[in-house]
Amino acid sequence: MSTPYQRNPASLVWERPGAPPIAYSDGTESRILDIVRNARDLSVFSPELTAAISDWPTEYHFSRSRHLLLRPLSIRPGNRVLELGCGCGALTRYLGECGASVHAVEGSPSRAQIAAARCRDLSNVAVHLDDIAHFSSTSSYDWVLLVGVLEYAPVFSSAPDPVRDCLAQAARFLAPNGRLVIAIENKLGLKYFNARTEDHLGIPFYGIQNLYTSKQPVTFGKKELTSRLARAGLSFTRFFYPFPDYKLPETILADDSLACPSFNPCDILPLSSSRDYGKPSAPSFSEPLAQRELHSNGLLADFANSFLVLASPNSLPPPHPDSTLAWRFTIHPNRQWATQTTYFSTS
Repeated sequence: MSTPYQRNPASLVWERPGAPPIAYSDGTESRILDIVRNARDLSVFSPELTAAISDWPTEYHFSRSRHLLLRPLSIRPGNRVLELGCGCGALTRYLGECGASVHAVEGSPSRAQIAAARCRDLSNVAVHLDDIAHFSSTSSYDWVLLVGVLEYAPVFSSAPDPVRDCLAQAARFLAPNGRLVIAIENKLGLKYFNARTEDHLGIPFYGIQNLYTSKQPVTFGKKELTSRLARAGLSFTRFFYPFPDYKLPETILADDSLACPSFNPCDILPLSSSRDYGKPSAPSFSEPLAQRELHSNGLLADFANSFLVLASPNSLPPPHPDSTLAWRFTIHPNRQWATQTTYFSTS
């Protein structure tokens, strides 16, 4: 444990004296904290937390689908994981259940308290109250996570290039063979052409016209994101494509699935159009049908709604067998019926 932090016995959060809080809130933190504090089963598959889902905020924080994003990474017991911007701890909980040694960092005091409460029975998880730019640790990490965080860099950073600075701050904690994990929306995602509102600003067609201004959340297309990573010294990238998106994934495609002649990834994608988390509305066209045409023209990756990216300063092997093409998940109310199907190339 790094010395600048002291554990608050009331909140269970490791705090740095004098650290300024980050003013980020969706207005539901008090309600979420009450639910977590009163739950006896805090696990990823907790029926108590599932039963507490009544709207989008509770679904986002308690859905069993949240953790599926990280399953293809094969994070193992003993791995050292740094989760930057852990929010209310949905993924932190899964990382702890994997047996990894987890340091989670959250700048919002209320959210850090929720994350600590969610992991209160896991001795391998420590939640820190701090921002990314000022977090310090004597450890290096096998995995550093920026899930739903990079897009907010312009909002909370005063650096000349906030995105590059955020990536550099995260990369400084990587072990020699460590990987940076980024999950972020694709501003050119198919759902945005289908009049779904931009996830952070709630305005249709905002990202695809690149109307972002300074101090607003910002997202990127695939080529743009790859370039941003390279400029931050993370030249080696491996892309994955969560469908319908990284928030509640049902299917995750590896890049190899898009070039395998004997495998059509569209056959395992969700059969319905993407949700609009801001203003639910009827779709203008069938996204599953459009996805087939995009794939047949080699464009499916560029129009995926979200990216899951592994980035590093040096070339590293994939965290899964080379022949892996995709993962498909089925979440059932009864945990024993939940399934993960992994697709491999045999050619």
